[in-house]
Amino acid sequence: MNKNLLFALLVLMVTGCSQSPRISEVETVVYNPDDYTNLFTSGLFSKITLVPLETSSECLIGAIPRLYSSPSGFYIVDFYKQQNAYRFDLDGKFLNSVGRLGGGPGEYSGIVDFAVEKDGVHIYTGDKTEEFVYSFSGDFLSKKAFDYRSLGAIPAGDGTWLYLGYLNQDQKERIVKVDTEGKFVMDTLKADYNIMTSEENTPVFTKYGDRIYQRNIWSNQVYLIEGQQIYPLYEFDMGKYQIPQEYYNYASPIEAAMSMLSSSFGAVKRFMQNDHFAITEVYVQRPEGIIMANGIKNLRTKEWRWFNVDMNRETNALFFWNVQDLTPQDELICLAAPSALIHFPNQEIFENSELISTLKEEDNPVVIKCTLKR
Repeated sequence: MNKNLLFALLVLMVTGCSQSPRISEVETVVYNPDDYTNLFTSGLFSKITLVPLETSSECLIGAIPRLYSSPSGFYIVDFYKQQNAYRFDLDGKFLNSVGRLGGGPGEYSGIVDFAVEKDGVHIYTGDKTEEFVYSFSGDFLSKKAFDYRSLGAIPAGDGTWLYLGYLNQDQKERIVKVDTEGKFVMDTLKADYNIMTSEENTPVFTKYGDRIYQRNIWSNQVYLIEGQQIYPLYEFDMGKYQIPQEYYNYASPIEAAMSMLSSSFGAVKRFMQNDHFAITEVYVQRPEGIIMANGIKNLRTKEWRWFNVDMNRETNALFFWNVQDLTPQDELICLAAPSALIHFPNQEIFENSELISTLKEEDNPVVIKCTLKR
């Protein structure tokens, strides 16, 4: 990870003392970097299959895409290259673009978040947030403006939840809900620290059925949203990688961020949950190198298992460095660069490993479907 991106992450840091409108029992999850299982000998998956995404001039995908899996296919948003959204079928065949970057009718100015709902694909812009809704085939349906600058958004049936972060104009709360007309309904989670805000490259909100999960990076908390209620669900204890308390004692958030460049810390970067499993991704900075640690909780046994990915060894980073979705069928949907698969030494773990010989390093990412054992 380059220093510019790391710096942008550092200035996002928050503490775990944000107030919640509802008191509930919170599960404390302890992350121990020395207590983890080797991914490839864990027996974690019953099946692993590859779905190469079609590559053409109409659907070139950048380096840090985001994916949503649906029963009919995959939706990929390229946040950093084309600023486009693409739809592929379950076999990876390109179907159509969704919306278009620009300033004309039905065109958006940029993408900070997206969601796939029953009524179509929702794309959200950042500065003075706008919501664009398109049909699954890519036709423009509607546009709505919100009087907020958001870093993440998710539809909620009777409205939309917006994540505002810290130091966001005069907002005193980190999360706001608006109704279907874009009018204010409620806000929650105090923005009670003088901390700079920047965009994130992983989802702030995830949804499963009617349940919405809100991940707080750097405070290492996950909230559950049900209806108009939001309450803490998980709190992650990073042990020796807990963010140092002195970080919060700096008068300047920039000085604090600079101080952390040489410090060790862990921060929750991703979270998702279905009826059987919870998945989290933790970014760990340490002097000897970066770890992307991933925890999987079996909701039946309540047991957490951890897998560390050493970012200095590319072939280890196939799966959990880029987990994108968790389906109702307990499939982890991941993305991998073709080059990582081409040079991966254990290709026999894939049911259709013969597809790897057809890949080129410059091709679009490959979807990896990993079915979890219950």
